[in-house]
Amino acid sequence: MALVIKGSSSGQITVDVPASAGTNTLTLPASTGEITVGNNTPFCSVTMSATVTVSNNVTTKVPLDTVVHQSGVSFDTTNNKFVVPSGAGGTYFINAHLSGGTTDVTTLRTISTLVYVNGSQYGKKGVINLNNAFGQVATVPYTTIVNLSVGDEVEMYGNVNRMTTTAQFRSSETELTIYKLIT
Repeated sequence: MALVIKGSSSGQITVDVPASAGTNTLTLPASTGEITVGNNTPFCSVTMSATVTVSNNVTTKVPLDTVVHQSGVSFDTTNNKFVVPSGAGGTYFINAHLSGGTTDVTTLRTISTLVYVNGSQYGKKGVINLNNAFGQVATVPYTTIVNLSVGDEVEMYGNVNRMTTTAQFRSSETELTIYKLIT
């Protein structure tokens, strides 16, 4: 048996019991507005706990070791990667921001933010080229949507190209956020 709610002028909403046995509960919010079925899990947001020195102009994995938020997944802070959990394959939104720089003013040339899936670069990369104007710090965003299967691995990499002094990944403003889209 189905519950049918008809609109005052047209349209209707039908709530039906699934074919499988068991008890199912539909909970509605105590407010007005739209109801979205589903959720954006698994999701995670991770950062770096400290600034790290990296080799000049070498693409290097970003040491994401601090979980800010997560649900439906345990981000691997030892290996700095997101692994799609069992039953959670689908379309994912990935937002990576790398803050990079040098230890001296006016020596920074370029910074790149890259996303790797299963050990290979996915799509293009985010790049800031200071066109020989040089600087000390910049933050480069990279956003993409990707289809992932159970067991797929997502990692964030970066590259800092400097003229002199030390290249760094800065903990401030460096963050990786990944969540499954409701489709």
